Amino acid sequence: MDQENPIVANPKAKKKKKTLLRVGLLVFMMLGLIAAAKFTPLGEYFDADRLQWLFQNAGVWGLVAFFFIFLLGTLMNIPGAVFLVFAVFAYGYVWGTLLSYVCALGAAMINFYFARAVGGQALAEIENPRLKKIMQKVEDKPI
Repeated sequence: MDQENPIVANPKAKKKKKTLLRVGLLVFMMLGLIAAAKFTPLGEYFDADRLQWLFQNAGVWGLVAFFFIFLLGTLMNIPGAVFLVFAVFAYGYVWGTLLSYVCALGAAMINFYFARAVGGQALAEIENPRLKKIMQKVEDKPI
């Protein structure tokens, strides 16, 4: 007699399993980036002297390098204020502030699209009423 596995046959269980897998993947990637910053030489590249030298001697490429370092730093949960201080230190008050503002906007957009691509609608698919209410508020007023 052919009997299907009730867990596999239940579409709701499949959806829940897929959702948990996607959330798990997102958490795993975030923890991996944090671990890379803490336990590998990658974390050493966020030294103030090294970044200032890079910015001052790289010209236009310093701006590009700053953006990607800012982006990676935000992925590793390094506060943006740290990068603002470095930018002001390297480029002066006006240009450093403007550069940090533009990079913060760009990094926020890229991080949003990255989280959507990796996590998708995983958090929205969770059926916890409390979490649904929070997610609805974020959807209604994201800022």
